[in-house]
This record gives sequence, C-alpha cells and structure tokens, in this order.
Amino acid sequence: MAIYYHSDFSKKHGQRNFGDDINPYILQRFLPKSVIASEDTCVIGIGTLLNNGLLVEIKPYKKAIIFCSGVGYGNHGQLIGHEKLTFAGVRGPKSCEALKLPGDIAKTDAAILLADKKIDTKKKYKTTFIPHINTDWSSGKIIKRACDDLDIRYIAPNADLEEFLDTINKSESVITEAMHGAIVADTLRVPWIPVKIHNALGFKWEDWTSSMGIDYSPNVLTPIYDPTTSLISNVKSHIKFSLFKTKLKTLVDDVTYLSAEQVFEQKLGDVLKLTESDHFKVK
Repeated sequence: MAIYYHSDFSKKHGQRNFGDDINPYILQRFLPKSVIASEDTCVIGIGTLLNNGLLVEIKPYKKAIIFCSGVGYGNHGQLIGHEKLTFAGVRGPKSCEALKLPGDIAKTDAAILLADKKIDTKKKYKTTFIPHINTDWSSGKIIKRACDDLDIRYIAPNADLEEFLDTINKSESVITEAMHGAIVADTLRVPWIPVKIHNALGFKWEDWTSSMGIDYSPNVLTPIYDPTTSLISNVKSHIKFSLFKTKLKTLVDDVTYLSAEQVFEQKLGDVLKLTESDHFKVK
C-alpha cells in the first residue's frame, strides 16, 4: 500500500497511536484504489510529516502526493520546489507559508473526513480526557485516577478506533492534549478544550486551528507521576496530584472550542473535493 505516515509507535512499541493509525482507515475509504495500489506514486498522509527526512522515505517512488500533511518537526527546506513532490494540500496556512506555497494549498487536517462517523446518540459522558500518547505512557495511571475521582472519562490515544470515535460521540465535551483528539472532537461537533502537560508543538496546533478559524490558547497542567517509595517524593507527588486535580476540575466547566459551522462545512467540502481532483487520477 503506497501510503506514508508516522508508524513508529506501532512498529517500536507494539501499540497504536490514534492520530497516526487513522491513515489507512481514512485514505483507503476516500482515495481512488488506483492511487492506493500504485507502485510509482506514494501518498503522504495525515500527520506532521513534512521535513527533509521525507525524501528518504519516498526514494522508491517516482512521485509523492502531499495530502493535507503538516510541517512541524525537523528542517523542511529541501522539500521546497522538489520535483518529486505534488502538493495537493497541506494542513494549514503555517505549513503553506513555511513551504512557500500558494495560499489556496492550505486546506485542513484530513481527519475531518471522519465527519461521516458522527452519530446522533444520547450523551453518556459529561467530559472525556484525552492525553498525548507520551503523557499516557509516563503518567496515564495517575491521571486516570484523577479523572476517575472527578467522574471524567479517560481514553488513551492507543484505544481501538471505533471505541475512540464512540467515546467522543457520546461525550458532552472533550479535554485533550492530543491534537487529533481535538480534531476528531471538532469533526464530530463535540466542544473541546486544549491542554498542555508535556512539551507540545505549538506550531502544528496553530497550523490546524488557524485553518479552522480558531484561536489556540491551551490550558497548562503541571505534569504528575506515580508516587515513589520515598516519603518526601510521596508528599510532593500527592501535592502535585491534588493541584492537578483541582485545575482539571475547573476545566470541566471552562469555555470550550468549536469551529464555526460554516467554516467546518467549507473545509470538509474542500478536502472532499481534493480526493476527487486530478492530483489523484493515477493511471
């Protein structure tokens, strides 16, 4: 299958990362089979993939089509004007500017195509919390404990795709550190609140949010870890846990984010049109 996306979590750690592993699910549904099966053409999918390292990945192919990917990690200068690359669309205006592309190449994140997974259903959860995959690994157990104490649903980014979508559909609101938690919530028209616990790449968030007409200003939560056997460490950990939980509680009723309906429909239409454009008519 001629799709390139970030699959290191699955390969190295044996578990999925929702924001990356939605690529095959979405691209196989919406792109022509001739492109997916091509031995000459590669589709660069959803994710922060546009850096110089991409040129190594596409060496076996004559052509690579950029489908709403974004700039963010590493240097990207070698991609500008590269003969192998066809920019059908990028994630947002910041990626567009970084790659010196015409403004109309800026679309939005292609995960917006999950809009057809929205279901009208009775809400089951007042609030759902979605951590970044690295936060889940380092602090997931203790954060889940805080969520349980506050009656907040906790779902990790390595959850099954259908479970992930079902949980968001059944939530009244979402607090998320994972950017694709925000993108999917916005796509399913569930209000969301961005948080920052560990180092989050503001560029990629702003790239996507600006594409949707949203001002990005995350709430900062202090990192917490499981208490150690040390008495002093235990005291410090419990204090941090209490502070974390207090801050998390205030966010439940905080002002939420959601792109305007008119903007959302326009962007969804733009990405759908892209899948039917001449860029993907591979013989």
